[in-house]
Parts: sequence; structure tokens; C-alpha cells
Amino acid sequence: MATHDNTARRPRRQRPHLTDAIVRRLDPTPPRIVYDSDLAGFGIRLSAASRSWVLNFSLHRVEKRLTIGRWPTWPARVARAKAMELRREIDQGQDPLQKRQAERSAVDMAELCAAYLQAAAGKRSISDDASLIRSYIKPRLGTMKVHDVTTEHIEEIHRTISRHAPVRANRCIARASSIFSLAVRKKWFLCCAGRLWRPDGFSGMAVLITPSAVIGKSTSDVIEDFLAEAFTDGAADPFVVKSQSAPALSA
Repeated sequence: MATHDNTARRPRRQRPHLTDAIVRRLDPTPPRIVYDSDLAGFGIRLSAASRSWVLNFSLHRVEKRLTIGRWPTWPARVARAKAMELRREIDQGQDPLQKRQAERSAVDMAELCAAYLQAAAGKRSISDDASLIRSYIKPRLGTMKVHDVTTEHIEEIHRTISRHAPVRANRCIARASSIFSLAVRKKWFLCCAGRLWRPDGFSGMAVLITPSAVIGKSTSDVIEDFLAEAFTDGAADPFVVKSQSAPALSA
């Protein structure tokens, strides 16, 4: 006698093309991730508390998941564009999750200034140094990561102070040089991509130092390499001479 198999699997539900309208209608229970039909690994993580866009990816045979942002702060169209951008980075062998973690752990300017004041505690100029940092450097740069500070930021500080105290403006630039020298010695900027702006005290010259330029080198070696490169025509990366007249630092 024929029997009916009641355990047959139901057809797998087709994945949707995620839009704001679809996300709005999704039931957040049970907590789960609903993946997009078109973009591999792109999905919306549902819970009673929030809805967040995620991207699953595999790099070097390791499965990872990165959170893009919360919906509706991140609309579907914007989140999809970001996921596509991240996918391009991954296809080039980059790890956006590792990059984000490195960014979060990178030293900011407030930490660097505090470390400088501690290291310079015995200097006769420590009171003036602390005043310059408290009045000019920290208010403008304190929340920035060290590797994000550029010549433009330093130039803006110099221009602002120069309007009423040009001598003090020059002192502030000199103190910034000392502060960044500490970052070079500690190699704090190596944890993230990008270049560190660091003015040297040689005739007002400023130099951009890439991570590859200082790995395995002492500060004195870096300075010697810089001087050798600075006086060579057509100086190229990793050392880029920006100016030879203090205190102007414009390219």
C-alpha cells in the first residue's frame, strides 16, 4: 500500500532584494540575518532591539562578518553601496575588518600629547609646553588619530595664532615637531595605514614619513635617511620635502 512522506522538505524561501520597504516589514523574531538575493554576504541582522546591515566575507580561508551600520540611519541604498565598496577592497586582498580594528586602537592626539608631557616632565619649558598643548593643540587636534593629522591642520593652527602672537605661533609649531618626534620613536602610527606628518628641526623642513620608511630603524637613522633624500633632486616617496623655510609648511 502506498504511503505519503509527510517529512518532505518545504521549498527554500527565495532571498529578497533588500530594500527599505522590505526591511521595514521583516519580523525581528526570531533574531536572525536575512541575506540579499544579489550581493553575496550582504544582509540585515534582525533583533528586537535593532536592525543592522552586515557583510559576510572570506579572506585567506577565514570567515568574517563586518557590521556596516544600523538601519534606518543607513538606508538600504547607502548600505548596499558601502557593501559593494568593501567587496572591492576584499577582492584586492584587503581586510576591512582588520582595518577597522586597527583604526579603533590607533593612538589619538590627546594620548600623544599626554605621553609627551610625561616624557618631557623634566624640561625647563614644561609649563610653556603644557600651555601650548592645552590652549592650541588639543582643542583643535585632540580627538584626531595621530595618522590623520596633516600639514593643513598644523598650518591652520599656525595661521590662527599668528594673527595675534606670531612668536608663540612659531613655538607651537616647534612643540608639534617634538610631539610627533615622540610618535616616531614609539612607532605609534604604524598600526594603521597612511602617512604621519612630522616636521624635523632642520632649517624648518617638514617631511611625510610612511610606515615602510621607519620599520626597523632608529630615529637617528630615519633623520639621516631624510637628510640624504632631502638634498637629492626629485625626492620621492617615502620622504617628501614640503618646505625649507620655517615656519611655513605649505607644499
